Amino acid sequence: MGVYTTMPESEINLDGSEEIIETQFGPIKVIIYGDKNGGLPLVTFHDIGMNSDMNFNNFFTFLTPSKLMKRFCVYNINAPGQEFGASKLASDFTFPTMEGLASIVDDVVTHFGLKSFIGLGSGAGTNVLMRYATKHPSIVDALVLINPISQKAGWIEWFYQKVSDSSGLVLEDRPAEVVQAFLLFIQGQGLCCDLDIHKIVSSLKGEMQSINKPNNRILTMEKVDEFNN
Repeated sequence: MGVYTTMPESEINLDGSEEIIETQFGPIKVIIYGDKNGGLPLVTFHDIGMNSDMNFNNFFTFLTPSKLMKRFCVYNINAPGQEFGASKLASDFTFPTMEGLASIVDDVVTHFGLKSFIGLGSGAGTNVLMRYATKHPSIVDALVLINPISQKAGWIEWFYQKVSDSSGLVLEDRPAEVVQAFLLFIQGQGLCCDLDIHKIVSSLKGEMQSINKPNNRILTMEKVDEFNN
């Protein structure tokens, strides 16, 4: 584990900065908070069909940002085409598998020259970070896994069929509605038992209304069944 300094509060970057990183799967956006030169690196990877803002903003807002950023530099990785304002992925684009997403983490680590880091993953992002840690154990100091997924998600076909049967949503014709239904479904799997579900649903719907490239989200959803490949 590396040795890192504590940054004075007056110098902390709370607004964040963005960098576009070239990877073997094309450019991806990394959003950075904190001091890249002194803070302990914290690398995040988001869940299926989401992005780093949707997945982790509430978490970091709950904490006291200045105290967090005094000790950490947060690198929020977005999977290809998942960030807000992303262009529509090309029709012939092959979305990376879980192994491919783990290689994107490696590209980011290499780009920023990280010697070690703590990983924070949610849902499918936990699977990505676990795959990376398995291949690079000396670089990963620790993993924080929220709702970890380590097995093949056999209920994905059931969900598509259920949505189609009950509400008439067709993936090809109404992708935005299918994405919203899927995310509300997956966010309800044991994560919200102690919270106000009505506020969560309202918040999620508001965020999902801003998704202007639902087909990009669908590409990530279709990788759920490849977790064990």
